[in-house]
Amino acid sequence: MNTGDGPAPIRDPAGDGPREPASLHAEASDEARVFQAVGDQYIVEVRDLRVTFVMDQGRIHRVGRPTADEDCPYPGLEPFGLEQADWYFGREKLIADLTIRLDGSVADRTPLVIVAPSGAGKSSLLRAGLLPAIERGDLPAAGSRHWQRLVFTPTHSPMRALTAHFAVLTDPRGGAAEPPDWRSVDHGVRRSTLRRALSQNAAGTDSRVVVIVDQLEEIYTQCEDEEERRAFIEELAWLADPGDGHDPVGLVVLGLRADFYAPCAGYPWLRTTVQHNQVFLGPMSRSELRDAIVLPAHKVGLTVETGLVEVLLRDLGASGTEPGGRDGTAENPEDYEAGRLSTVRANPGDHEH
Repeated sequence: MNTGDGPAPIRDPAGDGPREPASLHAEASDEARVFQAVGDQYIVEVRDLRVTFVMDQGRIHRVGRPTADEDCPYPGLEPFGLEQADWYFGREKLIADLTIRLDGSVADRTPLVIVAPSGAGKSSLLRAGLLPAIERGDLPAAGSRHWQRLVFTPTHSPMRALTAHFAVLTDPRGGAAEPPDWRSVDHGVRRSTLRRALSQNAAGTDSRVVVIVDQLEEIYTQCEDEEERRAFIEELAWLADPGDGHDPVGLVVLGLRADFYAPCAGYPWLRTTVQHNQVFLGPMSRSELRDAIVLPAHKVGLTVETGLVEVLLRDLGASGTEPGGRDGTAENPEDYEAGRLSTVRANPGDHEH
């Protein structure tokens, strides 16, 4: 038998401060184990099953995963995808700003670049935020809600990834056949085929394909072929502005990790693009974080207890009062590292077993 014991502070309901600590005790039989993560949290593990119990406001709550037939509105460590857009909250103002910026890109033929530190939520913003906004018709450009949309990562072979997505647009069978090697097809033929396919499916005279390249840094981290890297950048440049008197074929959005900002300087078109039209994605404000925690649960008919919300905000360094009671960044922005959530914080006086 394995036990977990530890003190838990009990506050006087009259408000006169803490009384003497009450001892929490848990037992598990056979192969089960009990861990005390912090003073008010226990984790019970039996083989591959792990269940967490939390003491909050004098009551014990089980924190578990939903059953197979229940919706979980939190993707965990994975980014939100298009199919999870209904659960994506906290970035509404930014998404509105991005659609306005993107409308400017329609006019001046310049891609929109979203730069963010790792873990800041760039992929979720692109896939579950901006893409659905375009689909809803939030982009002011006429007919843009009907434009075809592509979102992909470059992978180790960015040209292969791009031509595979082009094949979906140009092949009546939906790109069922393996696309030919990009080097074996003249780029003029590839481009004219794409333009012809878009004109046949056009929702209007200025129809385009929205091309969202997430994790653009993969052209440096995964692609080892400099020729292919440059060809991919040239293809993106052509999509945004063919430069031959024709209307643009694409509306290009690039997502770039902040620590790969400098390598873009070695490619003139990419350097100019980043200089001209970029949005630097920062951490969420306290109110945005609260929405991101609470509203997905509300969407599926669940409620997040206030005490848990405050714990999560505290662990993110965003537990202070925002200036003027309005939207703002975390109380101590230097303590809020994008992408970090400290699930266990040891405080003086905590006991671990």
